[in-house]
Amino acid sequence: MNNVVKWGLGFMGVCAVLAVIKDPPRELTPSEKTEKEKRSTTYAAVEFGKVAVQRQLRDPSSANFGKVNAYADRKYKTKSVTVVCGEVNAKNAFGGYTGMKQFVYVVEPSVTALDSDGDNSRFVDLWNALCAGKHT
Repeated sequence: MNNVVKWGLGFMGVCAVLAVIKDPPRELTPSEKTEKEKRSTTYAAVEFGKVAVQRQLRDPSSANFGKVNAYADRKYKTKSVTVVCGEVNAKNAFGGYTGMKQFVYVVEPSVTALDSDGDNSRFVDLWNALCAGKHT
C-alpha cells in the first residue's frame, strides 16, 4: 500500500473519531429540567392511557389512535391530576371498525372512560370536566 493511501485512510480514521467525540453536555437550567420532566411525564401518561384504553376494547390489537393529548393541570375531585384525552378507532364484535371514539384516562387514580353507544354519562362528565373547554 502506498503512503498516500495510508495517509488518506489515517486521515479518514481521525475524522471519524473526531465526529464521534462531541462537546460535553452542558448543565440544564432549572426551567429546562422542569420542561424535560414535564415532557417525560406527558409521554408516559399518553402511553399508559393508550394501554388502559386498549384493555377496554374488544380487539385491543386493532386500536388505531388519532389525536391524543395529555394535560398535567387538571382537577379531578379537587385533586390535581394528569389526564389523557384522545380518540381511538378499533374493531367491534362484528369485526368492523367503529370510527373514531373519544376517550378520557385519568392517570391517578387510574380511571378510563370511552364514548360508547350505551350509557356514557360517566364519559360525558369526565370529558366535559377534564378535556373540553378552557381550563385554568
